[in-house]
Amino acid sequence: MASDLVAIRSHLLSLARQETKRIIDSPNDWRPYEVDNPYEPGQQFNDETAWELIIRLREEGHPMEEDPQQKPPGAIAYRLIFCLPGGWNVFIKIRMGKRSCICGRSFHYSA
Repeated sequence: MASDLVAIRSHLLSLARQETKRIIDSPNDWRPYEVDNPYEPGQQFNDETAWELIIRLREEGHPMEEDPQQKPPGAIAYRLIFCLPGGWNVFIKIRMGKRSCICGRSFHYSA
């Protein structure tokens, strides 16, 4: 079972690295443009830099938790929490979609 999760994490990273495999899911709470980007002071994330952060976090082995979804039924999403300088957290949720793509579901400040 653990090896399955390792394989899934590796596959998610592989998909995230391919721009043509990235989509924004529906329903979603994808709002990177509201989140300050610590790598570009004075700027917010955009879709591209949000995916770059997801890739960076996966490459660094950042913890990721499974999150069963109701829509679509049976789907499993994966949550990441990223701590920004200053103590703010960014909540990120991704999942594998049909047709071998990665779906961005959430990217926003965590309450």
